[in-house]
Order: sequence, then C-alpha cells, then structure tokens
Amino acid sequence: MKKIIPIAEALRARVIIRNGALLAFVIYASESLGLPEGLYMALAMLTVMELNLGGGILAGRESLVGTILGLLAVVFGAGALSEAPAPLRVGISLILVRIFCFYFGLNSGYIVGGHVVSGSILNHNSDWWFYASWRTVMTLAGVVLGIWCSTQIYSQLATTEWEQKARIWIGDIANCLSQLNNSKGSNELFISLRSRRNLLQQEIPKLVCEQSVLDQEFNNLFWAQNCLRCGSTVISCCRDLSPSFGEHLQKPLSLELPIYNLIFWGSAKLKVLAKSVESNNDEIDLISRELSLVRADLMRISQCYFDVVENSALVLEQEPSLNLFVLSRLLLLVDSLIEISPLRSMPSKALI
Repeated sequence: MKKIIPIAEALRARVIIRNGALLAFVIYASESLGLPEGLYMALAMLTVMELNLGGGILAGRESLVGTILGLLAVVFGAGALSEAPAPLRVGISLILVRIFCFYFGLNSGYIVGGHVVSGSILNHNSDWWFYASWRTVMTLAGVVLGIWCSTQIYSQLATTEWEQKARIWIGDIANCLSQLNNSKGSNELFISLRSRRNLLQQEIPKLVCEQSVLDQEFNNLFWAQNCLRCGSTVISCCRDLSPSFGEHLQKPLSLELPIYNLIFWGSAKLKVLAKSVESNNDEIDLISRELSLVRADLMRISQCYFDVVENSALVLEQEPSLNLFVLSRLLLLVDSLIEISPLRSMPSKALI
C-alpha cells in the first residue's frame, strides 16, 4: 500500500485548491445573483468533488435522491398533517424518509432527507414549500456542476486508484505463488489477500459510474473483473496446494509434475502484470506460450495417470484421491494464469 501514497499526496493539494476555489466562486456567485438557498448548491458540489470521480457520482446520487425523497416526506408531513403538532409531523416525515430511502436502496441519503424534513417543518414552517423546493433545485444544480468540474479539473479518477491497488495485489499474489514450494500452509497470507480482494470488489460500482459519465468503453472494467476472478482462483489454488508442497509434507507425490515451470512462469507473468508501466505484449505472449506448454504436460500426465489407475488393481485408495486433487488444482491454476490478461490502458480526457 505504500506505493500509492506519493500519488495520493501529489493529488491532495491540487484537489484542496480546486475545491476551495470553486466553492468560493459558487458561493460568491449565488449571493451576487440572489439565488435562494444557494448554500446547498455549494454543499452538493463539495459532496461530489471531495471524493474521486466514481465515488463522487455515487455520493451525489445519494444526496440528490435523498433530498427529493425528503421533499416528498415534507409535502405529506407539512401539507396533509398541517394541523398536527410539529414533533408528530417531524416524526412521521422522518419515518417516511427512512422507508423511501430503504425502498430505493440508499445507504446514506436518509441523512440528507432528514435534514430537509427538519429544516422545513421546524425552521421554515410557514414557507416550507419555498425552502424545500429551492433546496432540491440547488442540490440538483450542485451535483451536476460538481460532476462536470470533477471531469474537467484535476480529476481523481477511481479507475487510476483502483488500478494501482490491483497491481500491488497482483504482485503480492505473484510472491505467494513463487513461494508455493516453500509454503508452510499458513492461512494468514491467504486471508489477507482475500480481504484485499473483497475491498477491490467493493470499488467496482465506482468504476462503472465513472466510465459511464466519461463515455468510455468498458475496457478497464472488463480487465478489473478478469483480474479479480483469475487472481482469486490463483489464491485458492495456492491455499489448497500448499499442504501438499509445503515443508511438512510427509509423503511425496508419486507423479512427476512440472511444478517448477508452473511456478516460475506463472509468477513471472503476474509480476509483469503488476508493473505500473504498460505491459510488454511480446513478453506476455512468450510467458503465455510457456504456460500453455505446462498445461499440455499436465493434461498428458493426467491422461496417463487415469489410464494407470483404471488398469491397476494395486493402487491404494488414498493415493488416487490425493493425486487427482493435486492434478485438478494445478490445471485450474494454470488455466487462470493463462486467462488473466494485461490492462489495455486508455487515456482519459478527464485527467488534466
């Protein structure tokens, strides 16, 4: 994780300056033009621009939809229940906001909706419609302006940040694979790699939102899905094979398997993919051909072993099951190593 800290620090100062300058300009313009509730336009912009582009889009959606649902709750609470006491109207409206947000699948939009309800009924009881409607309009304007500014001025791209984390993850998987013969079967490393996989997987919606707004092809998204799927399979195979190849193995396998070539070329391909620069296509193709030869050897050994097991009545019951398990995991491992693809980076028009 330390490799991405300098990049984050380099962007942080520019983003702070961008946000401060734009918010100051928006507040000055809204006050000069006399826009009602112009402060909420600035707050909506800050919500969107404080995160990377993909995360800002999701946060803007939560803020905008939550504001609209809060307006609907206010219409019912302040309109239909106008004769009821204020605490009762606020309570019923807040319950409606939570129900609406739950129905629309919002995670934090109910907070903004609750603010709309409280501000309308408690602080603007006489002109609640003017306050709530203009706050909704200003929030919409702030979200739109925030997304536009995020795509044009010093963008923090979610795709770039995700790619950096994924490459470090792949590099750690390569180190895990290269030490498979010396593994002691410890689960801590595999648990850590899977936990990082889960965190990367949770960031996928941000990539979808970002590339949709930027009107790009989904090459990076397809690579991300391929990376997670194949990387997870490699982790699982290393975890399952480590007891058989570790130092604590009591009885060696009776099969002559191309373990060294598989580990060498597999870890070599993952290390190439983990590089921050554009991958060398010729090097990737060479390694993939070597892995294909390893797969052909495994298929030949598997077929010969099946023939021996079928024709021999002296084979112990435990040995075939162990050998079949190892063969199946090795084939799954080499297939994943062949299938995992390099990132075909596309320059983004939003990165200034």
